[in-house]
Amino acid sequence: MDSNFNDSEKDGRMTVYISGKMSGLTDEEYRKNFKDAENRLIELGYNVVNPCELTYLQKSYSGMLLQALYALSQCDKIYMLKNWKESNGAKCEYWFAKGMEIEIMFESFEDCENGC
Repeated sequence: MDSNFNDSEKDGRMTVYISGKMSGLTDEEYRKNFKDAENRLIELGYNVVNPCELTYLQKSYSGMLLQALYALSQCDKIYMLKNWKESNGAKCEYWFAKGMEIEIMFESFEDCENGC
């Protein structure tokens, strides 16, 4: 995994980590959800960390989650896909972002806190 996820110092753009449900979806379904979000965020001018594209050194669930949290810790924002509440991993990423005071963005307005 690349140790420098946050390119904002380099090019002035904010870096956003995408979070959402993977387990229980087909590989094709979740990759499409994440890729669609990645494309939207790039169009908005962000650097994007798509966890589907990360190289994981550990293959266990807990090992992959820890590596994902490290990637998230290097980002300016997190973008929660509309299905994030159906995923234990995404909920963990959400609470990690809250604790680290990383700005949280939501795909779905219904998930917004305090009116976004």
